[in-house]
Amino acid sequence: WKLVFNIGRETGTWMPAGWGASGKRLCFQVVADLSSDPLYDTEDFFHGSSGGKVLNVKDAFVLPHGNVGRRPVKVKSTGGYKVVAGQGPMGTDVVRMYVELEEAIFAGGNKELYCPAGRVYGTCGYFPMESFQHNLDQPGCKDACAREYHAVLREYEVLQASMQEDSRVFALEKIKMMKTLYDKKRQLQDTAKRLQQARQREPERAQLRLSRNGDVALSREGGVCCKVHKGLALEYHILGRMELGSIDVRNEHDEYEDLVHGLHP
Repeated sequence: WKLVFNIGRETGTWMPAGWGASGKRLCFQVVADLSSDPLYDTEDFFHGSSGGKVLNVKDAFVLPHGNVGRRPVKVKSTGGYKVVAGQGPMGTDVVRMYVELEEAIFAGGNKELYCPAGRVYGTCGYFPMESFQHNLDQPGCKDACAREYHAVLREYEVLQASMQEDSRVFALEKIKMMKTLYDKKRQLQDTAKRLQQARQREPERAQLRLSRNGDVALSREGGVCCKVHKGLALEYHILGRMELGSIDVRNEHDEYEDLVHGLHP
């Protein structure tokens, strides 16, 4: 897998106020194999000590940007990952992973933006393709919710148009129509919420990246954070986001270009 870490200030981060304040981004790539070897290391981020696997790092470098070329990244040869059931949106599964930087990475001469040394954590969606394909072959909740949403939307728009055409200021029928319109608006909002939840459980293929042998898909995008100890407290501070790609899905150069384009459109 290619993991492109896009480091920069994000909404909700607990990083220091000056960190990434300029809006610049730092992008580095890690090429890694998600092995089946058990991980004999305790990691709080994995929500339990069992089930972790070894992540083998093959290459790591800062992506070229502007006049600055590719720079190597010092990272430990092994990290870890674990599939955690039910921790994603609407009870979906996620992959939690980490790589361990041996030194901090700075964005060129810009000292305000950096990725700290130590373990850098990533999270993305995990979808076994057998069950995912079964959902695609069956009439899905997402399709049913979409049909219901569009039907309610049409009803709401018809009622809204009727209200605008009715010039009466005080009329019992118009008051009843206003109540019906209000109820329909609430129904539309509820249906939109269910549709959004269904889309999280059944993402589009374009939002996924297939594994080399096609048995597993990971979400194309994920979150990145670091661990910070404050006395007895343990905090995870948002560092940015990441994009994933499977090396052998298509031509390696094309996959690389897709990732870079996504980060620098």
